[in-house]
Amino acid sequence: MVVNTKTVGDLPAVAALAETLGARELLLLPEESTVGRAGIGADTLELLKMWVETYRGPVPLTMGESRAASFPICRALPKERPLDSYVHINAAGELLPTSFSPLGVTLGEGTFYSALRKLQLQSKGESQ
Repeated sequence: MVVNTKTVGDLPAVAALAETLGARELLLLPEESTVGRAGIGADTLELLKMWVETYRGPVPLTMGESRAASFPICRALPKERPLDSYVHINAAGELLPTSFSPLGVTLGEGTFYSALRKLQLQSKGESQ
């Protein structure tokens, strides 16, 4: 579910629907800024955080990578590294850390795993 000013109030109903339909998880995606869209505002993000902290439903919550660190209870696989959880291949054949990441590795002639290794090394270099 993309969460923004228009949808944040729907969280209880969406969680109830997820439970009714037997969902295994509820993926929350705070709206990212794009051309023509500002993304989720600070006030709305705070409402989302409060809702997540008080949620006691049976459907586990997960969070898009860009905000996952702010929502530690939403980690689907706590021991899994973010790069392993959110890696994305775009239409141009690039392997990206997330679907919103501006930088990635071109798949080219190599294997997926060789591109993933390059991306891991690139990500380590950026975090140092």
